[in-house]
Amino acid sequence: MEIGIFLIYLILVGNLNHIKKTIIIKMFFLIAIISALMLTGCSSIYTVNDFSSKDKFYENFNNSVENKTINITLLNDSSVSINTGVVLVNDTLFSILNSEEEKNTGIAISEIEKIDYLSNDYKSATILLKNSEKLNCKNIKIAHDSINFVLTEIRQSERYIVPINNVKTINYKNRWLRTPTGVLVGALIGFSSGIWFATGLKSKDDSGKASGAGVGGALLGGIIGGIFGYWIGYDYIYQFNP
Repeated sequence: MEIGIFLIYLILVGNLNHIKKTIIIKMFFLIAIISALMLTGCSSIYTVNDFSSKDKFYENFNNSVENKTINITLLNDSSVSINTGVVLVNDTLFSILNSEEEKNTGIAISEIEKIDYLSNDYKSATILLKNSEKLNCKNIKIAHDSINFVLTEIRQSERYIVPINNVKTINYKNRWLRTPTGVLVGALIGFSSGIWFATGLKSKDDSGKASGAGVGGALLGGIIGGIFGYWIGYDYIYQFNP
């Protein structure tokens, strides 16, 4: 993929006829080697054997996938994606459903530590109580010694999905983890390619104009590499019945 992107880059910035064949061969080898290194080790795989007990395995899994978009692969190789998070309880997988509830209530002003208003009309705010509890409020009305408002609460519920003995793997992706590597690799490839492009020009005038090709190539390569690294991401894979 990066070879194709780089060829497009060369076509845009100059004529391929100006570059020596040996430079192109070296360039292709460098891109292939670095791309292969970049794609190596793009995942971590966990099994119950990596932990002291099944309970520890489940605990690590639940902490890891909390609020993540996950992909479930069943034993029949069918798969389903869930973006609300899951939890594994008693060998059964549940999805997490969030619902918002509202109720009219009020408290004494003496119980309030701080009010952070969220809008200029002073109708919505986050209220911090003296007991450290935080309340999300709207339609606020302040009286002499009390405050009335609509309290917004997020309720979580669990929905049955599948017994874990029917699951082959569950994985999620951290896209940002590979982005710095992509930027670095892309910048190195872009810088090297820019230098090769400059040294491949025939005339001294052209070489002078291309003196900044290395820096320009590094910038462009870094952007392309960052996008590529984000697209690849880093996979965390939990194997239950491989």
